[in-house]
Amino acid sequence: MAQQEEIVLWIDRRWKDAIEKHLRDDTLREHLENVLDELCNQLPEQEYKRISAEIYAEDAARRAEEEAARTYAAYHVTERGQEWYFKTSPGEELLIACKKLRGYVTAEKGTAPDLFIKMFADGRPITAEEYNALTVVRMENTGKVRGVFDVNFDKREFSAVHIMDGWRT
Repeated sequence: MAQQEEIVLWIDRRWKDAIEKHLRDDTLREHLENVLDELCNQLPEQEYKRISAEIYAEDAARRAEEEAARTYAAYHVTERGQEWYFKTSPGEELLIACKKLRGYVTAEKGTAPDLFIKMFADGRPITAEEYNALTVVRMENTGKVRGVFDVNFDKREFSAVHIMDGWRT
């Protein structure tokens, strides 16, 4: 992975304030970052390309590792005639989803959000196709998708995908 080096500069605040007055739109920190960028750009082209490629490859590998470790849960919620599809990360398993549902339906008026989907501040909207794809991954039991749920308040039904038996309502 990329190794970062911290460079610390100490300057009297009066010097810093005076310099920033003359920099107009930049802070001293931003200006110094730009100077470092310019110094990097002045390196021989091959060295610049090699280092850039290494940093890019390390960053791509780090992102791939993070994505491989990330888990999801998928939801289809029907409430008051409206439908939503979303996923959460990290993914909730059945008992956690049930706990959220129970908290929502048993909450005293005014203590819970007006819609169940608002219980998932980190939920990211997805399409029905993505939801179906996550259902397939859940059935494969890879550990990537920890739960797939269908919560239908209009029909008063809660369904979840069981890895061995499929949908259970």
